[in-house]
Amino acid sequence: MQPVRIALGITDEHLRAIGTVAVQWSILEDYFSKIIINITNMPLHRALTITTHLNERTRMEMCTALAHQTFRGHPPELELKAHTKYIDGTLYPKRNEIIHGCWGAAPEKGKIAIMPVKARGILKVGPVKYFTAEDIESVAAEIEAAHIKLDKIRLDIFRLLPTLSGWP
Repeated sequence: MQPVRIALGITDEHLRAIGTVAVQWSILEDYFSKIIINITNMPLHRALTITTHLNERTRMEMCTALAHQTFRGHPPELELKAHTKYIDGTLYPKRNEIIHGCWGAAPEKGKIAIMPVKARGILKVGPVKYFTAEDIESVAAEIEAAHIKLDKIRLDIFRLLPTLSGWP
């Protein structure tokens, strides 16, 4: 069965790369939920009830606030804060551009066009950008590296928590 083309010029490779960005971001969001679950020490069913429908920014803010309240000044708190800032400031805009942009054909073979549109406070349209499938895959790889690092931080937090007085 042939995939449905959403716009001329968008290849299977482009579609696969866009999907990879979405999946890698979903994994990243899940690691933020796991950190919330670890720090709060809630039963899984209760924690999932709270975290499942939170957007990524709320999860990030909740993680850094909980870390600050629970183990302020410890290396995992500082690392989580710095890494969350990188994810929010660098990866989040790239992910949003890819996932929420308006895609279409590009004049150059092997590339597709994206028209970024933002309407937070004021409407901002463009400029048009052009991506190869490899460009999009490189963003997916950045997100993957970020969730691998986030999982390492989560494990450091998990190891630290039982050593803290007053936790849980």
